[in-house]
Amino acid sequence: MTPYPHLDLASDIGFCKERLQKAFDLLNSFVTSGQFTGACIQVGRNSSSLPPAAFGSMRLDDAEARVKPDTIFLIASPTKPITCIAIAMLLERGLLTLDQAACQVLPELTEDKKDIRLIHLLTHTSGLPDMLPNNTELRAAHAGLDGFLEGIYKVPLDFPTGTKVQYQSMGIMLLAEIARRVSGVSLQDFLAEEVFKPVGMKDSFLGRRDEDPARISEVRVPENMAELDWNWNRDYWHRLGVPWGGMFSTVSDYCRLLQTMLNGGQLDGVRTLSPATASLMTGNHLPSLPNLPDPERRGSSWGLGWMKPTVGWSSYFGDLLSPRAFGHGGATGTSVWADPATGLFCSIFTNQPSIERELGMISNAVASSLID
Repeated sequence: MTPYPHLDLASDIGFCKERLQKAFDLLNSFVTSGQFTGACIQVGRNSSSLPPAAFGSMRLDDAEARVKPDTIFLIASPTKPITCIAIAMLLERGLLTLDQAACQVLPELTEDKKDIRLIHLLTHTSGLPDMLPNNTELRAAHAGLDGFLEGIYKVPLDFPTGTKVQYQSMGIMLLAEIARRVSGVSLQDFLAEEVFKPVGMKDSFLGRRDEDPARISEVRVPENMAELDWNWNRDYWHRLGVPWGGMFSTVSDYCRLLQTMLNGGQLDGVRTLSPATASLMTGNHLPSLPNLPDPERRGSSWGLGWMKPTVGWSSYFGDLLSPRAFGHGGATGTSVWADPATGLFCSIFTNQPSIERELGMISNAVASSLID
């Protein structure tokens, strides 16, 4: 077995050292076998956490460029709940409501979208597609966020609003624009000042500006994307800062956010959200949607931007978390989750896409190591 620094501290926060060793060994085995190029993990409970454990390389063609505990990863869709936090903050300040029509803030939306409420955008029930039909063309043309917005305003809905659950990144884009218009600043600046700074997420940012690219792990992009100048590793994508998947972070930073949510919106004496808002965001809101058929309610569970454990949706989380748990997974090979029932939280960042099952296996091993 590989020795991991600080593992002797595991029992102090309720973990079985030997079981947690198996979780880390499992992640390490995926790296040493070549299935992952590199990875980093941090686990904790309530107000305590173990230091991050790092594995493998952050460069696809340089085995000596090792992942470090503070390596920055492009985290993809765990960006979504943080975009939704911006909306929740404006809601608690009395500037928005969940049942507010999106067209009240975005009059450019076509008539077929008049029934979209903020709650629909936050729970993936708006009827919007995940990606636009011309998504590839927009990226190839290095379109800005405005180019995506213009398409979302006009794109036909896939189904009547509120009648189905369908994961949709374009709804998150609309939420970002709503946050920009209501707050008066870009989402990039809003998150930097209102979320990352107070939570202590010192190595997190939505879209790269002047940050050092040498600290950012490469993603092992699919072969059909490798030569494209808009893939996940290229400057265009790094700087675009898409609100559905363009955030960069470290496992420690994201664990601070998870702790903030677990603690009712505060960490280290700094309050970011009210307890009511933190609770609102992590509860299941699908039962409150009147036009959602029972099979959809039973088959899915969504907070406000946060995934909830449901068969078919939560493979990133494994099988051992309680129904109260919340988190998100990302296409670049990331998983973040927390469970209020136990206080357990975990961030796993890798640079290998399409590994939902493997992330779930690691999550199972982490969750089973909690014995107190």
